Amino acid sequence: MSSQRINLRGQVRAPLQALLIGASAGGVEALLSLLEDLPPDYRLPVVCLLHQPDRNDSLLADLLARRLRLPVKEAEDKEYLRSGMVYVAPAGYHLSIETERSFSSVVRSRGISPGPRSTSSLSLLPMPTASTWLLRC
Repeated sequence: MSSQRINLRGQVRAPLQALLIGASAGGVEALLSLLEDLPPDYRLPVVCLLHQPDRNDSLLADLLARRLRLPVKEAEDKEYLRSGMVYVAPAGYHLSIETERSFSSVVRSRGISPGPRSTSSLSLLPMPTASTWLLRC
C-alpha cells in the first residue's frame, strides 16, 4: 500500500510536516482538549499560537507541559522543529518558519489597540523569500 496522501481531486499531496494550531485568548481549554490525547510518541512537531497580551510572563508553556504527554517549550530563534515537541509562541510574538523547518526569527507583533498589544487572527503568510512562512495569531 502506498503512503502517498491523495486529496479529493485525486492529486498527490505533500506529506504533513507539522501540526499548527491557533486559538483566541479564551481558547486554552480547547487547545488542551486537542492536545491532551496525543500519544507520547506523536511524530509531528506541534506549533501553537494563542492570542494573548504582550507581556514577558506567559505561563502557557508551563500550563501545557503539566497537562500533556509531549514535551513543551517556547519557540526560539534559529531552533529546528523536532518531532514530538510542542512549541508555543512567546506572548506578543509571531513565529516565522523556514522551509528547512527552523524558526528563522521570532517576530515581535505590533498591536492595534492602546491597551496590551496582541494580534487578531491566525495566518500562514508567505514572506518575501519563498522559503519562509510567518505564523501569526
